[in-house]
Amino acid sequence: MWAGFGDPAVVHGMCEDYRAGLRVDRAHEEAGRAAGRKIRYPMLLLVSTDDDLGLHGDPETIWRPWTAGELRNHLIHSGHHRADQALDELASALLRFLGPDKAGYGQNPRFGQSL
Repeated sequence: MWAGFGDPAVVHGMCEDYRAGLRVDRAHEEAGRAAGRKIRYPMLLLVSTDDDLGLHGDPETIWRPWTAGELRNHLIHSGHHRADQALDELASALLRFLGPDKAGYGQNPRFGQSL
């Protein structure tokens, strides 16, 4: 990830992503909430232990109104960049969530074996 910071196009894309989160994504979120839209599939909420997300409130409390189905909360011992700072822990949590007991998730249909 850090190598990407040397590429102006990557930095521009990151800035646009954050900008959308503050503007158009927020408007879409409010419209979805007003229309009663909810996530109807199992959801895994991965929360970093060393991030500053607590500034906005408890992540599970924030996400709970958006879910109509199962919501699992799992802590990852990392900062903001989970995939860079705790890849094994992140991968393990994802594999447990998407395991073979999840309606075919975790199965490689091309080879007929578990991933």
